[in-house]
Formats: sequence, structure tokens, C-alpha cells
Amino acid sequence: MLVFGLCPTFKFLSITFLIILVDLIMFIIEQVKGLDKTSTNLLQVNIQTLIDLGANYQPNDLDGQAYRFLSAIFLHVHFLHIFGNVIVTFLFLSRV
Repeated sequence: MLVFGLCPTFKFLSITFLIILVDLIMFIIEQVKGLDKTSTNLLQVNIQTLIDLGANYQPNDLDGQAYRFLSAIFLHVHFLHIFGNVIVTFLFLSRV
């Protein structure tokens, strides 16, 4: 018997929904700005685009751009990366 308390639930006005929404919006922005057409991976984003959008890049971090530690959380390299992160976010944060 499955315990009801362990089943994931989803509410539209929750922290989980907001995190997933920001993830998806950032992925769409990444795709519009810099889809890497030479890659064999599905919807691969150009690395320079990720750095421009705030990826955690050490020379910029040491130059005082501390916002990159937070913005890097919402950037994803390709479709499978965001797909896995959305599923895991839903499973682990669905009760929040």
C-alpha cells in the first residue's frame, strides 16, 4: 500500500511551480539566444550564450560578479538536462 503522504502533489501557487516556471522560461531564452546548430545533442545551447546569461565562469566570478552563483542554478545545457532537473524538482519539492 502506498502511503498518501509520499505521493507528489502539485499546486500552481507553490515554490515548486515557480522554480519549474523560471527553469522553463530561462531555457526558452537560452534557445532563442544561442541554439548550437552544430551539436548532435538535442537542443544544445552554445557555451558562450550560457556565460553571457550568467553561467558560473571562474574569471567572471573572481571579477566580482557574484550573482553568477545564483543565476547558474537556472541555466541548462541541453534538453535532457532541463528535463531531468524538472522531474527531480517536482519529485523532491512537490510537498513544499
